[in-house]
Amino acid sequence: MAALSVTLLVACGGGERVDPFVPQKIVAFGDESSYIASDGRKYTINAFNTATPPVLDCKLNPIWVQYLAASFGMSFQQCPPNAQTTTFDAVNLAAANARVADVRGAIDNYLASNTVNSKHLFTVYAGQNDVIAVFEDASISNKVAAVEAIGEALAQQVNRLALAGGRVLFVPIPDVSLTPYARQQSAENQALLKTMSAQFNTKLIRFVINDGRAIGLVSAEEMSQVIAANPAFYGYTNVTAAACSASMPACTNVDADLIESARANKGASFFWSGDRYLSPAAHVRLGQIADTRTRNNPF
Repeated sequence: MAALSVTLLVACGGGERVDPFVPQKIVAFGDESSYIASDGRKYTINAFNTATPPVLDCKLNPIWVQYLAASFGMSFQQCPPNAQTTTFDAVNLAAANARVADVRGAIDNYLASNTVNSKHLFTVYAGQNDVIAVFEDASISNKVAAVEAIGEALAQQVNRLALAGGRVLFVPIPDVSLTPYARQQSAENQALLKTMSAQFNTKLIRFVINDGRAIGLVSAEEMSQVIAANPAFYGYTNVTAAACSASMPACTNVDADLIESARANKGASFFWSGDRYLSPAAHVRLGQIADTRTRNNPF
């Protein structure tokens, strides 16, 4: 993991830190990969605690933005640390099934009603739903060009947040060809999905303002590819199948919600929880990379 983190820290960074960056506020934009429902459920393997009787606990199996927020002592209203907490410095504005156009709308609304300063950290993780939607749309003939345009559009939203005065972490999406969803497709379509996700990310990265100070890159693409190439080294036993048999976000760590091979360790060694959603272990790794980026980028 250290090697992976070092590799990811090379891109979109520059200079040396003067003072450690400590955000006063974290705001998450994006799709299911950053979304926490009002009841605390997430698009991964939700977990029960050890109480009697067990209770579904949203603090367990945190998604990457929860991990990042917790590293700075923050939590989201959708998953408070306790019943007494009423003030939240982390704000979750991600939405299930969101596409890049939806993220733009959420950013429009936020900037229209909130002030921004250099101690506000925004996270932006979206695009996978767009890639899959374009792939499945038979009316779109040039699918690669379509997702390239969407990647450029998302870059402009990242830039907007930085130009408003904030600090931003953006996430190039995982290699969609490696998802369980893609593995159900033909070899030709897997190759197309690989190209589509790569080109979406290429345009996203190319059009983001790269001054190494206001914006940091956290690559789910590179993480997915590195781990898929050598899963055992990173502690994974399965990087091809979805651990959940239940749909999202209903999946929990009870045996009935998991495929048989995931039940022994509750999906802890799987990379995917659903056909396109990261497992808790993958979320933690992404959260670690995001935390390292935040602390080391000269924000």
